[in-house]
Amino acid sequence: MKHSHQLLVMFAFVVALTGAAFDLADAMPRSPTLHQQIIVKAKDRMGFPPPDPAGTVSTPLTRESVQAEMDAELKAKFDEATKHSNQMLTEKGAVDAGWGFLADHFAEIDRDRDGYLRFEEVSVFMDARSPLQKATAKSGGKPVQIVE
Repeated sequence: MKHSHQLLVMFAFVVALTGAAFDLADAMPRSPTLHQQIIVKAKDRMGFPPPDPAGTVSTPLTRESVQAEMDAELKAKFDEATKHSNQMLTEKGAVDAGWGFLADHFAEIDRDRDGYLRFEEVSVFMDARSPLQKATAKSGGKPVQIVE
């Protein structure tokens, strides 16, 4: 009998707490929280990029223009990493420059096994890994449409 009395008291306590929780929830404002407001505002602002400044001439995105941009970025990064080493990159130099990908594949890239990478070696390695190059080769030189 004592056990059932304790269960009854606990049940009444849980019911009272549940009712209090619902009363508290009803008293809370229904407006969005600050975090929700910020997220909505960030989402609203991120819908479209800002317009280009007046007079901006855009280069059309073609395979050639994108490849030229990628080659220029690769050359600039290589030049920065080798600015104190006569355009020769060591494995340690790749790590120091934050270029872990080259450090990880150093032995593959260093075809002449001299312990240094020249830009031509890096460029050939990167071109060989390009999915666009492989797709073009398979298609017999015909243009390849990439669908994302």
